[in-house]
Amino acid sequence: MPAGDIDVKLLTEAADLIVKYGFLGVGLVLTFAIAPFVNKVWQSKNLTLTIACFGVAFIATWGVLDIVQRYFPNLISSKRVLLYGVVLKIPNGYQVQVGSDLRIAGSAYLKRENDVDNRELSNFPFLLLTSQSPNCLALGIINNNPKDDSGTSAFKIALRSEVDFKSDVALVAQVQPNEKQFKLKVWREVGGQTVGNAVLLEPLGDNDSGCAVGPSVGVLDWLMPTAFAQSPKSAQDFSVRLNSDDLVTRRNARIELSKQGQPALDMTRQFLNSDNYRLQLGALVALSIMTVDDRKNCRRTCLQKCTNSPPTAMRRSAKRRAGSRSVVNLC
Repeated sequence: MPAGDIDVKLLTEAADLIVKYGFLGVGLVLTFAIAPFVNKVWQSKNLTLTIACFGVAFIATWGVLDIVQRYFPNLISSKRVLLYGVVLKIPNGYQVQVGSDLRIAGSAYLKRENDVDNRELSNFPFLLLTSQSPNCLALGIINNNPKDDSGTSAFKIALRSEVDFKSDVALVAQVQPNEKQFKLKVWREVGGQTVGNAVLLEPLGDNDSGCAVGPSVGVLDWLMPTAFAQSPKSAQDFSVRLNSDDLVTRRNARIELSKQGQPALDMTRQFLNSDNYRLQLGALVALSIMTVDDRKNCRRTCLQKCTNSPPTAMRRSAKRRAGSRSVVNLC
């Protein structure tokens, strides 16, 4: 079993022992050690009885928790879900981002390690600890150069709760270079041995939000119509999100911008006229996934912008999105 799996298993078992037997241990010490000692030294029956009652209360609490844990585990709010995995063979110049569809993210740990077989590659083991079971995993491979989006790829990995959240299971993903972006080969391992068949994932399309955070419904959503509960997004809001270092945030901002109708055209013109690479690219991607009618309204302005000697990295990013609804048709 790999060292990472052993550490995770020991950590999980130790936490379970502390939670399960903490109350029992305190109760036994109070009842059978401290209470008799107080009675013998100070001969105070009231104090001895008080300490003994506290001890019995701790023991009773342990008993109740044990019953709930065995027969009603969903009632325990401190339920822990642990997911361990690793992304292999990442070329130098790229990094990995990991997320999930949970609104409350929990705690995550991501580490970069040199590949033992090739110093030009890196491996990224990760650990995700949450109070709920995520349905999917968002995994991004990101170019470290903020002015070049080449090779940046996003993936959605479907999770199986009955398998992936066991302490001895590792989710393994290995990068495979492609002409324009990366592909991802995913499989499971138990004790270092492969379980099941590997799956080869293609990168997500520009209009695919992938493993998006699920919507939440609050009291205001029931009392107020949607038109009043949601305010239109401003150019400043999109500018911040399109320029984010988080890949999922940038992708979701592009998709949302493409659905804004006429306001989107005004904002894309503003972003295309900026000197910021990520804003320009975000505008181009949003245009590429707009409806045909919306794109026609912006064709002349976009054509003028694209013919004014766009940066080489921008030109490559546009060409990667070839297709009938591509930015290439605009440029």
